[in-house]
Amino acid sequence: MTVDPSVCPIVATMKMLGNKWNMIAIRYLHDGPMKYNKLRLAMGNVSSKTLSRSLKHLVEQEIVERRVLAASPVSVEYSLTERGRELSDALCSMKSWGQRWLIPRDLRETAQRRDANRIHAP
Repeated sequence: MTVDPSVCPIVATMKMLGNKWNMIAIRYLHDGPMKYNKLRLAMGNVSSKTLSRSLKHLVEQEIVERRVLAASPVSVEYSLTERGRELSDALCSMKSWGQRWLIPRDLRETAQRRDANRIHAP
């Protein structure tokens, strides 16, 4: 059975959000605006080319805002738009599900303490 994205909001949302790096970037930007290099370091194993492509896509989708800072040297800061911030509930649900079903029990408490102030339900 083929699901028509125009009738299934989940399929349409996943199609719009794109790949895993887009969701990871949104997750880190949820904590607040970040400059490109800081975001890249936070995300870990992502190439510069992949991150640039992801950020460009998210800007085009109006999930992320790109702001050029008047500094020397010029730097760029990324932040979530209102549309991007509204993904908070979805991220919280994914985090809870992942903690329950994907993280081994012995690591759950450590992850919960570490992330206590990150991505929480509004």
